Amino acid sequence: MTFTANDHPRGFGGRFTSTVHAEPGTTLTAPEPSDTIQCRRLEAAQMVLADYREMEILDHSPAGRETVTLGELGDPALALGNCWAATGELIEQVGASEFDVDWLDEITIRRARLGGQHVAVLAGDRDGQFVIDFTARQFHPELPFPYVAGVDEWKAIVERASGTRWIMDD
Repeated sequence: MTFTANDHPRGFGGRFTSTVHAEPGTTLTAPEPSDTIQCRRLEAAQMVLADYREMEILDHSPAGRETVTLGELGDPALALGNCWAATGELIEQVGASEFDVDWLDEITIRRARLGGQHVAVLAGDRDGQFVIDFTARQFHPELPFPYVAGVDEWKAIVERASGTRWIMDD
């Protein structure tokens, strides 16, 4: 799956979205679910989305709503600012067994210069660890929802989509 940062300057309903920060012409390549491990992980995350679509999360986005649902986080405007709340709810309310993994934790990256952090679900299974990000679309509206990738691939796609260098938090 390939996304070009200047292909879709408008978000849902034809409204301009200011959450696309990648430089025009930047190509964002999501990992293809070609192998069975990636397919299994992606399918589990999509099942969680289907089963918990109506799970309420306290809204921290500029929209200023009281709550958003997990399913609404596919909207870049609602994903923006909700990474901490969504990640916490997924870990506490859904749990590892629903994702078909051995454990869940948080993974945090921070901007190298501009400040700010981004957090997502870090999961571990028999084949290693990977990231499940339900708010990645805040960086580019065409990213998959949910975004599932290895740790390095996840960090790289956030960097390319945001046009900013990110550092792993300890």
